[in-house]
This record gives sequence, structure tokens and C-alpha cells, in this order.
Amino acid sequence: MSEKWLRAATIGSIWASIEIIIGSFLHNLKLPLAGSILSFFAVVLIVSFLRLWPQKGIIWRAGLICALMKSISPSAVILGPMTGIMLEGMLMELGLIILGVNPAGMVLGGMLAVLSALFHKALNLLILYGANFADLLNRLVLYAAKQLKVETVDGVDILIFLAVIYLIAGALAALTGIRLSRQISMDKSRVGGFSQNPEQVNRLFSLSERQSYSVFLLVGHIIVLTILLLGMNLLKVQFWVLPVAAYLVFCLIRYKRALRQLMKPRFWIQMVLITFFSTILLQSVATHHWFDRSGFEAGIMMNLRAFLILTAFTAISTELKNPLVKALIFRKGFANLYKSVSLAFSVLPGMMTLATENGKSGRAFRSVIKGYLMRAEVIYEQFKDLQASLPDITIIAGDREEGKTAFLMKMVEDLIAGGKKVSGFYAIGIHDSEGKRKGFLIRNIATGEEAEFCISNGSPNWEKVGRFQINPVGLAKGYEWMAQAKVTGSDILVIDELGPLEMSGKGWSDLIGKILQEYPRPMIWTVRRSLAEKMAVRWNVGKVDIIFLKEKAKLATL
Repeated sequence: MSEKWLRAATIGSIWASIEIIIGSFLHNLKLPLAGSILSFFAVVLIVSFLRLWPQKGIIWRAGLICALMKSISPSAVILGPMTGIMLEGMLMELGLIILGVNPAGMVLGGMLAVLSALFHKALNLLILYGANFADLLNRLVLYAAKQLKVETVDGVDILIFLAVIYLIAGALAALTGIRLSRQISMDKSRVGGFSQNPEQVNRLFSLSERQSYSVFLLVGHIIVLTILLLGMNLLKVQFWVLPVAAYLVFCLIRYKRALRQLMKPRFWIQMVLITFFSTILLQSVATHHWFDRSGFEAGIMMNLRAFLILTAFTAISTELKNPLVKALIFRKGFANLYKSVSLAFSVLPGMMTLATENGKSGRAFRSVIKGYLMRAEVIYEQFKDLQASLPDITIIAGDREEGKTAFLMKMVEDLIAGGKKVSGFYAIGIHDSEGKRKGFLIRNIATGEEAEFCISNGSPNWEKVGRFQINPVGLAKGYEWMAQAKVTGSDILVIDELGPLEMSGKGWSDLIGKILQEYPRPMIWTVRRSLAEKMAVRWNVGKVDIIFLKEKAKLATL
């Protein structure tokens, strides 16, 4: 991985921790303009790092990393925060491209980044409520101006005024970052890094037990939303009301956990206020009647549009967490991005601990930034060392009963003949009298010892995977055989096989995490063909080679 991606991983991980810490603080206080405040602090952080590492190209990368780390937030509606963070990073980078990596470029980038929070919010509101919302806001400003005897002010004037305030705030944020960076003494001998846990990346590609995913539904939501919005704009209400209602009911049933946030009082209060103001302002001021039916209907339409878009975006955001989607995104051309996100996750808990150890005074944020900056070079070096130590993985991929284990045995035989010491276990099928597979046992490669791993007629208390139940005694045996003391001196470790259980963080998942963290070395896994690519990005590892059995000559490298 290049130096820029490693430095971007450092900045992106710190940026994400700031988003989490300050975002949670603002959320608990229920302060308005939380996104704008976060943008201000983000610019302070970014400029401080630019003074430390004055390089073009690292900030937009850091923005992508931070946005992807934000995507695993428990909140389902991730598109807004993700796009906002990426936009900030891109605009900050634009300022550096225009004026260079110097204070002038940093100030320009800071101004653009903070201004983006205003226009990002405005664009979100226009998407949610449509053109009528802009008209409503303009009439509200005109009405307020009339009451205050300020006849020359309209909505455009207010927008320009707000934009100037945001630009000034962006410049102040950049100058604050410049000033803060000058106070930092980069004495590596006085600071330590953060403990790393490569297993932290698991959440990025883990399967949720409570949510199934579908690429078909992901595409379907985008198409259906587009069609429904066109219908609402072009057709009479009787032609689109039933399809919209049916779609909303479907989403509320399938994504009921994710849609709980739409049931919060704040959302409904907002809907009531929009309906009220549209009723009295869109037409009532002109007709001199406090209640106007057309204004009321326009308010209902805006709220219905907002509810439809929020519901659809929640559904789309949930489906985007599909491990297959993420695996496809990161497979070709995005390996550096994936590995950078993985590294960033590995130190996130330590960063969060550093932030919470600082005092509660008004200078706490400055102390947090100083702490991060003083450790930045150390973290960067840690990332370099971790990246160099990540073991390579070979995956043997095939369909059920296609011969994955037989192929693995031949490969291990050749490795041993070539002087390699191999440890691990095979999964050997168990068949009934009719030749039907009824389970698996695992066989220690080094000793030949066997243990029952799963069986179709096991105890109902055992964990179930497919039609088999996992024997806890066999699972414990596998962990025992692969303990660090038992595999000392081994060149390669073998695990046969990985599947849905490991994708959900069970089975051999903890074993792999322990190996990667405590005694990393090259591994060979067997995996069902349909899970091969998802398994390749399940853990933070080095190069991954996938051997597809049906095309033994075909070797996919990630």
C-alpha cells in the first residue's frame, strides 16, 4: 500500500473518532446545526494534519475512509452523513489544488468544506420535500420580513447571508487548525501509539443475524423510488397513492428495526410544522384566509414525499451493508481503500479511549487534537508494520461436494514434500449407509487425530448451521489443535472449511482473528464458491489468491 493511503488511513481513523465523539455529544444535547458544527471541527483536524503532512491527495482519501467507517454506524440512514463527509474531503482537496498546500489553500479548502454543510443540508431538504419547500421557506422569510418592517429582504438574501457566515466559519476553522499545529511538539519519544486489533474490521463485512440482504432489492429500491417520484410529479393522486402505500408497507415490514427512527417525535413534529406553515403561507396570505385547502394539500404532499424518500433511503442504506456489495466494491481497483479502512478500524478503540481520557473543560477538544497529532507519526509507523506483517491467504473455492478437501489434501502433500511444515485440519464427510452425507469430522493434519464437528441429528441445544448441528466438543478440539503452542514452527496453517457461520462471526471466526493478532502466518482456507469473494475481505489480511476448482487454471488475486 502506498504512503498516501497509509497516511490517509491515519487521518481517516482519527476523523472518524472525532465524528463519533462530537456527533454523539451534539446528538445528546439535541443541538441544531450539528452537521455544520461537525464540519467546523473536521476542518480544524484536517488542517492540523496538513501542517504535519503537507501532501496533496491524502485528504480526499481520508474523507473516503472516514465515510466508509461511518457506514457501519448502527443508524440505518447512512447516505447523508457519508456523502457529507466525502464532500468535505473533496472540497478541502480542491482548495489545495487551486492554491497549493499552503495556508492560503488550507483556508480556501476550509471555507469550501464548511460551506458544503449548508448546501448539503439545503440539497437534502429539496430532495426530501421538493420545490414547494423552497417556495414555503421564501414565503416564510417574506412574511417575517413584513412583520419586522424589512420589506427588501427575501429568501435569496438570507441564503447569501448564511453562506457568508459559513465561509467565515470555514476560514476561522482553518486558521484555528494552523495555530493549533504550531503548538505541537512532535517528540515521538514522549508518546506511544495505540494498541491494534485487526479483528475490529470484522464488522465491515460481517453478516447480521437480524437482517437478510438482497442485491435484487437494492436495485429494485432505486428503480421503484425513481418511478414513484415521477408518478407523484406527473400524475393525479389516484394513480400513484396505492403504489406508494404498498411500497411503504413493504419497507415498514422488511426494515422495521431500521425504520424505528422515523417514529421519533422530532420527525412527526417537523411534519406537523411543515403542514401548518404551508397551509397558512403558500396561499392564505394572498387569499386572506387562515386555512387554504391547496396549501394544506401541498403540505401533505411534501410530507408524503419526505416519508417516501426517507423510507427508501433507509432501505437502500440497509441493503448497501450487504457483504457481497461491499466485496464487489472493494475487489478490483479499490484494494488500497479496503486495506486502509481495515487499518483504520484496528486502532479506533484506542483513539476513542484517548479522547475520553481528556478532561471535560472547554479545552478538551484542543487536548484531543494535540494528543492525536503527537501520535500521528507513531500510528503511521504502526500501520506500516502491520501492513507488512499481514499474512497471505490461499482460498480453495468450490461448490458442495466438488472436491475441495481432496484438492486441499493434494496441495498439503506437495507442500510437505517441498519441506514446509503444515498445521491445521481437514473436514472429512460422514455418510450414512445409503451414501448420503450426514455430517463432518475434523482431522488433525499433523497427528491424524479426529473429532466429530457437525452432524445432522445432533443435540437440539447445539448451534445449527444449515441442516447440521455443531458439536461443541469438536469445535473446541479445532481451537486446541490450532493453539499457538501447537503450531509453533509451522510455515502454513490450514482451515477446512469456512462458511456462513464464520461470516456471522462464529465457528472458526475467533480462531482466525486470534491467529492474525497473535501469531500471523500464511493460511489456506476452503470456502463455498458463493462465499469466496466475501470471505476474502472478511478479515484484514495480505494478498488473497482464490483457486476456483471448476477452472483450476483460473487464479483470482485480491
